[in-house]
Amino acid sequence: MSSINTNTVPSRPQSSLSSNTPSNTPSNTSSNIPSHLPLDPSGKFVLPSAIDPSSYLVSTSYISINLPAQSTGKMMKQRSYLLNLPRRKNVYSDPSDPTRRVVVTGTPSGSTIPSPLKSLVDEEEGWEFDTFSIERGYNDMTVEEVLRTIITDKDVEIPTSFESVGHIAHMNLRDNVLPYKYVVGKVIMDKNTPITKVITKVGTIETEFRTFSMECIAGQDDGDYVVEVKEEGNRFKFDFEKVYWNSKLAGEHRRVVQEIGGQKKGKGKGKSNRDAVSVVSSPTPVVADIMAGVGPFAIPLTSDYNVTVLANDLNPSSYSGLVNNGEINKCGELLVPSNLDGREFIHKLSDEGTKVDYVIMNLPQIAVEFLDAFRGWDFGRCGEPIVYVYGFYKGEIEDGWDGDYKGMVKERCENALGTGIKGEFDIHRVRDVAPKKPMICARFVLPREVGEMERVDLKDYVMGVRKEEGGDKKRLKIGTDESFHANEEEDDDDDDDDDLMAKMDALGIGAGDEYDDDDDDDLGNLDDLEAYFKKS
Repeated sequence: MSSINTNTVPSRPQSSLSSNTPSNTPSNTSSNIPSHLPLDPSGKFVLPSAIDPSSYLVSTSYISINLPAQSTGKMMKQRSYLLNLPRRKNVYSDPSDPTRRVVVTGTPSGSTIPSPLKSLVDEEEGWEFDTFSIERGYNDMTVEEVLRTIITDKDVEIPTSFESVGHIAHMNLRDNVLPYKYVVGKVIMDKNTPITKVITKVGTIETEFRTFSMECIAGQDDGDYVVEVKEEGNRFKFDFEKVYWNSKLAGEHRRVVQEIGGQKKGKGKGKSNRDAVSVVSSPTPVVADIMAGVGPFAIPLTSDYNVTVLANDLNPSSYSGLVNNGEINKCGELLVPSNLDGREFIHKLSDEGTKVDYVIMNLPQIAVEFLDAFRGWDFGRCGEPIVYVYGFYKGEIEDGWDGDYKGMVKERCENALGTGIKGEFDIHRVRDVAPKKPMICARFVLPREVGEMERVDLKDYVMGVRKEEGGDKKRLKIGTDESFHANEEEDDDDDDDDDLMAKMDALGIGAGDEYDDDDDDDLGNLDDLEAYFKKS
């Protein structure tokens, strides 16, 4: 059999890597950058627009087996020994004999042939070993393969995942990847056809409206972040820079909408989950969506189901998007939008005697704190709604999801309500935003006792959080219940939190203990905390 090692499978045509990437790329030393990437005279990495796609062209020779075409199926059963490369076949026609095939193994030429393959070729008539070259270029390579040629430090994890929000790819790049951010963005955009802009989050989610600063690292940096997203057949249009949206929550939106909605408009039978926690039911449910955003719950409930949603959000941009999305999806009079503070909205519902069957509170960082707004709720006119409230639990869950952690979450809700929760208290694990930090949804029937309590004064709150009490004194709830509404930011550095919890355990400080401090120091300071409780 003649050798075919001179034949190669050519790479796919290479795309242009031209880019409008900004020129203020962070510095990086030439010792960390492969030779095919351009450097300016000072040794700084410059624009990816100068990358030469041909520099990624690689030809690799593999051991192959040349055999009769009718024997190909038998060889293909040896799947674990075959070539497995993205966008590459492992069976080709023999260019010199159309009645034969070339099966390419994953063993590079010059390496030892695996014994099972050697035995098989010896046994079969007309089978012969040969070599076959496969040429791969930039367009044939995965994101990880391309970036690994650029980010050569093995301690740096190659960033390949992102959240897709319409035509925008949203990434959270770690600090050690930032020197390569423009190349990362360009490669992500090249390898994902629908993506025309890549952004990375700058800082944490700390604003009143849960938005974050962002930087464009690929595509046109024109300040235009208006996107259109489809979710469960509904269209959402909004300015991603001005509102909060998380595509990873699509499954949770679907779960809650289906639980509440029951039977779809003009569809087959659906099933409502209301009876699981309450015997009260309404033929046309009314939902109060306190922190509605641009409508991930409100839009499908009013577009696809016969449900009235009183949808509220404090963010003017979210409110504008909510109204627009209601028109786009023909929600009609079932969608009643508002632009108020969450507590003010709850008080308004109670004052007006609005009948409510369900309450959704999806502001995980502080939604639990807003439960205090139900104090003084008019149960006689407004009913006994089922509450869905979201939060983050930070810490180990040693006993599983049915362990003590459930009591901690319940206690946190009860602290905000000012009374105990009777009946069922359900917990659903939504997703993990970081190690030891799941996002969860608690569901319960609003306890009637909360209606007998004195209403909170809205003047005592700033940005949804209670202002300082007792003159110069600060009061902070500490302990495991505080971890329920930790910031969503995906933070892998939990050392400070672990130290604080260990210190509290050593001092016998329990959940719900209060710490008064006349100073302006950080209440999380371990030395201050220890000194205070020893003094007490």
